[in-house]
Amino acid sequence: MTELDFLACLLRSGTPCGMASPACAGLRLRRGQALVEYMLMLAVIVSVALMLGIAFHRKFLGGFFTLIGMVIGGGAPS
Repeated sequence: MTELDFLACLLRSGTPCGMASPACAGLRLRRGQALVEYMLMLAVIVSVALMLGIAFHRKFLGGFFTLIGMVIGGGAPS
């Protein structure tokens, strides 16, 4: 089934597919599907962030402490 057939099913029935014709029977929208998809995307983003954090934690800490040292040492007379 192509995208145009799917759209035609939606336009014909005015309801989600599966109720208008037998051709659309397998395309019924599932309740909670969007939430599951968002949770999967969030899990991928968090796992990538954790991997980057584990791989580069020393560089992150070095940059953080360098920045703090520059802020603290910025007010000292030379």
